Amino acid sequence: MNDKKIRDNPSLAKGREEIKRAQQFKKLVDSHILDGLEYLGVDMDKVSKELLIVPGLTKQSEMISNMPDRFNRHFTKYGWIALRSMNFEIMKKSIELADEGKLEDAEKLLINYYDGIIDHQVSWLSAVEEFQPRIELIEKAKEDYLGGRYHACIPVVLIMIDGVIADAKKTTDQKGFHADGTNLEAWDSIAAHISGLTELQKEMTKNR
Repeated sequence: MNDKKIRDNPSLAKGREEIKRAQQFKKLVDSHILDGLEYLGVDMDKVSKELLIVPGLTKQSEMISNMPDRFNRHFTKYGWIALRSMNFEIMKKSIELADEGKLEDAEKLLINYYDGIIDHQVSWLSAVEEFQPRIELIEKAKEDYLGGRYHACIPVVLIMIDGVIADAKKTTDQKGFHADGTNLEAWDSIAAHISGLTELQKEMTKNR
């Protein structure tokens, strides 16, 4: 897998930088260098109390930043990639299970999670321009999936993926998801990071 990390995405890096500045400000407050601000009406005791959350935020920020990379390392080869919209606790729990070697349990957790939100996901797709001409087929594929008719829904979903990517990219060559040379990266994206969709494409286009 590529060495580029999702944690280095600008939005995630910016969040860590803001917390780093809060840490530096807390050190100044704790050292009483800024006590003179009390003469300007600043309640330094209140400021100190509010800054007590900074160490916890630092730990939480590191965990959140690292989670998508850890998820992809475990699951991309099995067809799963980290998404910004994924429930954080589900992502965290699936990684913990995978770390313990309980990959089957982790995948069951992910399957049950997505089964539970499938109606919401399909409804959301209907608002996306590239999916709108395909929504009737997607609804039928959903019905087949829920009915256990995987032989019927899988080919339809694969075709939909190719068509949506070709339409969304709006390039002259109209390359789909499975075509060689299709660029699936997007700036500051979790799903479209090079360790996400690009790696997933490699897995899905491997020779038998």
